This record gives sequence, structure tokens and C-alpha cells, in this order.
Amino acid sequence: MLTIITPCFNSEKFIAHCIESVAQQIGTLEVEHLIVDGASRDRTLAIIDEYKARLPHLRVISEPDHGQSDAMNKGIALAKHRSVTFLNVDDFFEPDIIAQVVNQLAHVPDLHFLVGNCNLRSLDGKILAVNKPHTLMFERLMLESPLFPFPSNPSAYFYDRRLHELVGPYDITLRYTMDLEFILRMSRVAKICYTNETWGNFVLHGECKTVTHGSLGRREMKTFIRHFRSEFTIGQWIRHYLWRLITGPHRLIQKFTTVIRRMLGRLQRSFFINSENSLTPP
Repeated sequence: MLTIITPCFNSEKFIAHCIESVAQQIGTLEVEHLIVDGASRDRTLAIIDEYKARLPHLRVISEPDHGQSDAMNKGIALAKHRSVTFLNVDDFFEPDIIAQVVNQLAHVPDLHFLVGNCNLRSLDGKILAVNKPHTLMFERLMLESPLFPFPSNPSAYFYDRRLHELVGPYDITLRYTMDLEFILRMSRVAKICYTNETWGNFVLHGECKTVTHGSLGRREMKTFIRHFRSEFTIGQWIRHYLWRLITGPHRLIQKFTTVIRRMLGRLQRSFFINSENSLTPP
């Protein structure tokens, strides 16, 4: 019914929690957890081996690869089941979500893409924001507008792997935004179903690529957005600019709000620093 794919490399810090978080939800469900390891040199494989003997749903392949996109494509090719999702080693599903999704998968059409909301969390568990990708339509996603956000993490979506037969594999030239580029291609052909419930958790921390290489990811995304726009028809350009006019005021309000928040944050930090200094005895 469902294959959960976890790409990893030198992930000894997170892999045990990842395996256990999936195992706690699977029970007797028709689900496999496929770990695609890039020939880790730390204790990742030793930790996986400790679980393999007692977790029949757990499967692992370990060999050198060409990065995360390559590992994801290998996982798609090796998956036993029709539907797939990706769970990065440091992320996790909400409780009981796997059973809920498996029940839905029994009734979905071919080429489905099921998506829910995703918590963005700090490493200590604090929820920083909630991603709600409610409208995954190609032309609206191309606006790069917060009104129509991309899914922030694959732990909150599940899809028919045969979509790749229509739109191609993950782009191995992309290191940070391969999932977003695939979602743009997918949005043209998939039967998308959004559920306004939280399904996944995206953990942001110092070793997370989104945090450490955010500017590179944005640059990468700008490149493939330009490529997709170069293929626009005249009708698509007209609709694109009409949508930009409609969403323009919201963009300005959001930028203004962001500037005000930053200013207030600086003033608040300055106030506390000055207050602490004033309390320091001479």
C-alpha cells in the first residue's frame, strides 16, 4: 500500500529516532520503510542493523550515490508499493497519520497526490510556523506567493509513484529544491487532494540544509522558475500577470509587516541589553 523512503548519509544522530517513529505507527499495516543510504562512514548502518532483525517492514540499501536526488530516485525505483512518501532522518509524522493515510490510499485514483499541513519545528520541539499548501495549481505556484505556498516538507504528502513515469525523476542537478521542482511538474498532471490537517513535521536545526544553505536553495529555485516561465504560452503569461496584480497588495503588506517585526525585534533586544547594563553595579 505505502513505501516510506528515507534517504540518508552519515545520519547516526537521527536514524534511530526516525526508524522508531515509523515503527510505532505501522503495526500490521501494509507499509514498508525503505532506507536508501549513501554508503555512510559513521555508525548509521550499524544502528540500522540493530533494528532490521526485529522490524520486518524495514529494508535498506547502502551504496555510493550522487546526492539526495539520486537517493530519492533509487528509492522510487525500489519501492514495493504504489504510493510513496519521503521521510528525512530528522523529520517525523504526526501520531497515527500513517494509518489515516493508508485508509485514504485504498480509495484514491491513479496519479494521486495527497497533501496535508506541516509543522515547522525547532530542534527542541517548538512550533515555529505551520505550512498549509492548500492550492497546488501550477500557475499559482509559479507566482512564488505566500498566498499559494509549496509544501515545505515531504513528510506531509503521499503520492502515486507512477507520476514519475509522466513527469520524470527528481533532478539530480538540484541539491536543495529537488522536491519543489518536482511538485511544479507534478501539479500539471496529478489528481491533487488537500486535507486541512497536520500530517508532518519539518525540524529546522543547524545541520539542516534549508537552514545552512537557504540562500543557495533560493538561487536554485529562481533558476528553475525562470526555466518554467520561458515555456509559458501567451495565455499563461496573461494569466500570470493578472494573478500578480491580484496578489500584489498582499505581497506589499507582507513585506511591510516583515520589516516592522524586524524593527520591533531589534528594539526589544536593544531594550533588554540596555536594561541589563543599567542593573550592572559600577
